[in-house]
Amino acid sequence: ASDGAEYRAVLLGMGLRIASGTKARTLLTMYLQTRQPAEISQCTDRVGWHGRAFVLPRETLQQAPADDEEPPERIVYQTEGPSENPFRVRGTLDGWRAKVAALCVGNSRLTFAVSLGFAGPLLRPAGLDSGGFHVVGPSSTGKTTVLRVAASVYGGPSYTQRWRQTDNHLEAVAAQSCDLLLILDELAQVDPKTAGECAYLLANDTGKGRATRGGQARARLTWRLLFLSAGEIGLAAHMAEGGKRARAGQELRMVDIPAEVATGTIFETTHDFEGGAVFALHLAKACEATYGLSLIHI
Repeated sequence: ASDGAEYRAVLLGMGLRIASGTKARTLLTMYLQTRQPAEISQCTDRVGWHGRAFVLPRETLQQAPADDEEPPERIVYQTEGPSENPFRVRGTLDGWRAKVAALCVGNSRLTFAVSLGFAGPLLRPAGLDSGGFHVVGPSSTGKTTVLRVAASVYGGPSYTQRWRQTDNHLEAVAAQSCDLLLILDELAQVDPKTAGECAYLLANDTGKGRATRGGQARARLTWRLLFLSAGEIGLAAHMAEGGKRARAGQELRMVDIPAEVATGTIFETTHDFEGGAVFALHLAKACEATYGLSLIHI
């Protein structure tokens, strides 16, 4: 459309060298508009399930067709602008099982957190709705460790997000975590006056309705996900600081889980490590050494 300036800008940004003359631009437009590709791909701006395919920013996981089935249509993740890819892989699956998953055994909070990671992609096939859990406890009890082991299912430490963001950005983050587990740290960083609305937003699968410049309804962002949060106080207490009262629906959509299983710790067992602090440090290093393999094998 128009003079092709938009697609030339994209191609230049990707490294294509384009002559500046009018003839060269005309030839480039002619080339693009007359190609007949042998295969067609479907583009989407949302990760997660699309039929039987599971779309990620850098790859699409598809089940191989049976002998009597047609090859599935290729689906590609594509957004209007550059987007961060939080789904990273390091190490081996056996290494993750030995260094991270094995140490969760016997620790209810860690086992629950990792299980949430695996449960995220199963919500849609099971026909279940979105929802979340909030790990509540004093500082230095190990809440961050819970989030780290959950994040290791999908990527490294950078997979964990912060509550401190605008409502609009939280919608975009939720859409990028569709059919997965969204991890949010430090509930205290979100405005207590909007904390309850954020809980509703994440659990209700749909962003706010907005209009285009012409007054038409803009397509809403949608998602389905589980989310795991952590903080020193629960949702109701945080909302009370802003003069708000938590409704039953909000507390059902974001369930508080006590972090401590004994005074000052989230751990029932530290296995062969001397104390919770040493155990937590070891787990943190393990989650930095091997991660992301589990998602591919779900």
